[in-house]
Amino acid sequence: MSNCIIAMHSATTAKKAERVLAAVRIPSHTVSIDPTVTKRGCGYGVSVSCSLISDAVRVLERKNISHGEVIGGY
Repeated sequence: MSNCIIAMHSATTAKKAERVLAAVRIPSHTVSIDPTVTKRGCGYGVSVSCSLISDAVRVLERKNISHGEVIGGY
């Protein structure tokens, strides 16, 4: 099972996203990413199983947690 990363601007936002996802039983963990890999220069993200990425993005958007692009396939 491969993981995808939802990019975010700060470690604080990534940790908040991790807590929100844990509350709905979507396993994730905060990771540091190279800012040159993303379009918006995001340096952190949450790693989530690619099979759950669509659900994870929907949860974050519903909770108004700002995020960048998804790195990896759906």
